[in-house]
Order: sequence, then C-alpha cells, then structure tokens
Amino acid sequence: MEIGSNIKAEFSFFDKKIEIKYSEFYKVFAHLNNNSFAYTVFDLKNEEFLALESFIFNDEKDLTKIISEFPIFNWNLNSVSLNYFNKNCTIIPNALFEEKYKKKYFEINNVIKNNEEILINKLTHLNAITIYTIPKIQLSEINKLKTFKIKHSASIFIDNILKQTKNSNKSELFADVSTNNFDIAYIKKSKLIFYNNFKFKTINDFLYYILNCYNTLELNSNEIALRLSGEFNKEIILSNLKKYIKNVIIENKTKSYSYCHLFNNVPNHYFHKLYNQYKCE
Repeated sequence: MEIGSNIKAEFSFFDKKIEIKYSEFYKVFAHLNNNSFAYTVFDLKNEEFLALESFIFNDEKDLTKIISEFPIFNWNLNSVSLNYFNKNCTIIPNALFEEKYKKKYFEINNVIKNNEEILINKLTHLNAITIYTIPKIQLSEINKLKTFKIKHSASIFIDNILKQTKNSNKSELFADVSTNNFDIAYIKKSKLIFYNNFKFKTINDFLYYILNCYNTLELNSNEIALRLSGEFNKEIILSNLKKYIKNVIIENKTKSYSYCHLFNNVPNHYFHKLYNQYKCE
C-alpha cells in the first residue's frame, strides 16, 4: 500500500473487532521521526493490541497525508500518545530545572532552528526533564489530533528500561533502533549511567557508534550484554555485532498485554517504542 509517490507502507493491518462505537476504549500509540511514522491501536477493555500501521516517507509534509488518510484519527479516542524522536535533546535533573530557562538549557549543546518549537516532558522513573524541539509544521499537524500527548523517545526509552531493571544488580547496555537512528543507554544496578542517541546510514555506522559506547564507558564487551529492540534485520545485526560483543540479546515484545493474531507477522523485536508507551504513561 502506498499513499502518494513518496510514502511507503511497511505494515498495515486492522483486526475486524475494531469498531467506531468502541472508540472511547481505544488508545493510539504512535512513533514519529524525520522519515518514518508508525502507530498501533490498543484496546483498554481487553488490554489487547488490535492494529498496526508503519510508513517511510521523505518529507515532513507527508505526515499530513498519512494522518488524513486514516479516519481513526478523527474518532473520539481515549487518547493519542506520540513517541517523538529528534536527535537534539537535553536531559536536566529536576533539582536544576526552571521552565523559564528551558531555551538556555537546550542551547548548551544544541541549536534551535527558526522553524522549531521547544517542548519538555517529565520522566516517570527518573527525577529529570527532557527538553527537545520539533518542527512547527509537524507540531501543527499533531495538534489537530484529539486528546494527544507527546513525549520524546528518550523519555519513553529511559523510563521503560529503568522500570524493566528495577532492583536488578546487572550492568547492561540497551539500544532501540529505528529506520536511521537509535537510542542507547547504560544501566548499572538499576541506575542510569549514560544515555545518547545517534543517526546512522550503514551497518558500519551502527557498529561504530555501539562499539564507541563500549570504549567510552570502558565496558568489557565480553562481560557487558547488549539488549537490542527495534526495526532491523535480525540476522545482519547479530552476525556483525557478535564479532565484537559476546552477549547480544534480542528483546521480545512484552507479555503484559495481548496481541491479535495479525501481529504474528511482525518480528518480536519490532515496535517496542509503541508497545511500551502504555507502561510509561
């Protein structure tokens, strides 16, 4: 399925149980970065994922075409939650944060473009604030959605792995991959030691950034495991990473919820950035 010449659908399915009369019980969880958009429909009554759509596009304006194509975004949904990736983000401890200075905090390490808006959100499992920007054209389109909430991918990624590793004595690296970027964090005994995100074009770029994290953090790649989730070719990634890292673990989707049979066509390590949003609300 394609929507216009520049938009390609990767996955597209809806369970027959989805009906507009039950829309108040549906949560939509979405993910957006500079060239991809995906969303899933979650049934609150049965705690079940019922639909999935994912797209690759070339232009920020293509988001308008995608959202307008699907009437579910005009339903009276329970809520729409968006996981948004922008490489430029800053995490500030609560104790140091004052909202009136958010622009100054952000500009310590980043540059704000004229066409961008500054947003903030609180982390749930860490006493910190994420500051980031989003193009105004995309924010304008998202603002048209009813009952929507937006969080930076760093917030959802960090909150999820901190919840996952609560009371753990292990030291592990976690990475979640999208079409051309990934989030990475180092957790030591349930504490966040390091977070960053990177853009990449080739498998060699990806390997470089992963191995550089091991080197920078002075981690032993024979001892510290790397836990991976996201949208990637499992065989290619594993065959390359295992040349350098002894223990690479591919994450499976959470068993806390149900998934309609159509999700059997989706690799288990895909779209954790969608499935895990409910746990991070």
